[in-house]
Amino acid sequence: MTLQQLRVLVAVVDARSFTRGARSVFMTQSAASQHVRSLELSLGVPLVERTAGAVLPTRAGEGLLRYARDILRTAGDAERYVGAVGRGRAGRLVIGASGSAVAVIPALVAALRAAAPGVEVALRVASRPEMESAVGGGAVDAAALSGPVRRAGVAAVALCADRLVLVAAPGTPLLAAGAPAPVPIARLAEQPLIAPAAASSTWRLVSSWAERAGVELRPEAHLDGGDAVKRAVEAGLGVALLSAWLVEREVALGTLRLVPLDPAPPARQYELARRAGREPDGALSTLLRAAPEHLRRRLPAGVEPAATGGPG
Repeated sequence: MTLQQLRVLVAVVDARSFTRGARSVFMTQSAASQHVRSLELSLGVPLVERTAGAVLPTRAGEGLLRYARDILRTAGDAERYVGAVGRGRAGRLVIGASGSAVAVIPALVAALRAAAPGVEVALRVASRPEMESAVGGGAVDAAALSGPVRRAGVAAVALCADRLVLVAAPGTPLLAAGAPAPVPIARLAEQPLIAPAAASSTWRLVSSWAERAGVELRPEAHLDGGDAVKRAVEAGLGVALLSAWLVEREVALGTLRLVPLDPAPPARQYELARRAGREPDGALSTLLRAAPEHLRRRLPAGVEPAATGGPG
């Protein structure tokens, strides 16, 4: 039993004629008759009967037609799905992130939803080494990571710009009334500083920046995770240098305030990592194409656009 045989059977019965049914599936009457006859022989029962002026299904034919219509409908859906996957409009992607890059995941998924609403998305968060290993091994299709990403077996494309910003609770003495002038970095060393984990890429970047400015920063506490740092600052326990993406919501709500610094905290870039070694296709290709442009259009306050490249 083949799809073509079922397709011809349905066409012939619907048209009540071998000639008209054959025409609807773009074949000759004799070819259509042969398809139906072959199907009858393979099943061992007659499926149609020729009456005066019409071709009608037998009892067995009526039962088979119900299945045939469902089978052909499912086959059509499958063909359309596979075609959509090939065009990057359907399928499934596992998207990951590590550290502060978790903050760009909502925008990343929104970019994919806008470009390919039929793609199913699963999210995964892990440490930087675990995430790079998952990407290189193919367990994660793409991951947002702070750049630069340098690991064997992993390729990356520039995703979006980021900048570290100093945040404090409303009412902080660091902000004068009106438009505040940038606060000298030396004053930062006088503040109770809440920092992310000492091993994090964010803290390493902060430390290097302060050292170049001749300032030694001694945090009051290192907390595991950006959310914990934000909550501590909102509670008035100190100030923090965090990704502008990570504090975007709190700044918009007014529970955290941006404090300008002199010199300005360092800028950096998030990258979208994928497994190296083969050309991205399907939904992954759509994500790599759509995400950088989408994120460039909605950078948070304090972040300047940066040049980004194509899929790597």
